[in-house]
Amino acid sequence: MGEVCFVTWIYGKKYIGYLPLYLYSIHKNYQDYGVKIFLENKLPTYIKEILVEFNLLKNTDIIEDFAMDLTSMCKSGIERRCIRWLIDSEYFGDTYKYLYFGDVDIYIVGENPALDAQHIDHINNSDNCYSNSLRLSVRDYFFSKDRNKISFKHLFRLTGLHFIEAERYFKRTKFAQSKIKKYLGMHRIKLIDYFLNDDERCLWLVIFLSGLKFPKGSYQLTDPLAFRPLHGVHFAIGREQEAYKSNFQTFPELKNEQYKYYKLFEQEYNSDRKLRMLIERLPIYTHLIIEKTCSFWGDVLGEDEIQTT
Repeated sequence: MGEVCFVTWIYGKKYIGYLPLYLYSIHKNYQDYGVKIFLENKLPTYIKEILVEFNLLKNTDIIEDFAMDLTSMCKSGIERRCIRWLIDSEYFGDTYKYLYFGDVDIYIVGENPALDAQHIDHINNSDNCYSNSLRLSVRDYFFSKDRNKISFKHLFRLTGLHFIEAERYFKRTKFAQSKIKKYLGMHRIKLIDYFLNDDERCLWLVIFLSGLKFPKGSYQLTDPLAFRPLHGVHFAIGREQEAYKSNFQTFPELKNEQYKYYKLFEQEYNSDRKLRMLIERLPIYTHLIIEKTCSFWGDVLGEDEIQTT
């Protein structure tokens, strides 16, 4: 049995451009770990060419046209995002002890302690079979002194970065996953559809139906009890700059945490010519969002953008 596998689900075509960079970051910083990529569609030829050119297919399993029976029953792109929480043990067997479900538009940086060590420690300390954080707990929504800073929309959501102890987790969630899959093809109920209208709510529903414990604390309030490290720079900032600026003004702790990861990415970028070459080979849209992310940190925090030479 291997130790850790990174897992991501890519639906549609918009995010596929991040795949080479995502794989490069894992192979650079966690080269002994496996990677499983689940694609809604076929892998585009130009992306495959980049993966081959930069030798990014080692320890990597790419599953194309995944779960077409489920995606065909989804009412929207948002529902198709939920599929990642319905990937069951069948696709992993007993190959890996731990799985880390993450976003493809995050560059995973090197850390000490390592990503898996941080989450295994969190699992052991919380007596649970997964490591994640609630966006906002019900208790904190009603009783927190910072309640005026937060929105109801953050309730009933875990974050999209999910580390699991595979055997124990799948044993507990198998029933919930199968029920939600079956529901997709049934007569719909608005209450349940509410939890399928956001992939983080879908994960909350899986945990709820499985009878698993929810984490302590509220990530959206930067509660010290909440544990949800990004482990890298999230390029979503480049797409939603104004939203991030507003959130960081309200919660400067989040800004400082994410800036820490950006600086680690910047160091790797400036010291790794191959990484710079790879970014130049990415699709125009992906490259533009990466540039906007770097510009964001320069504008917000008064630092220079990453060097391109």
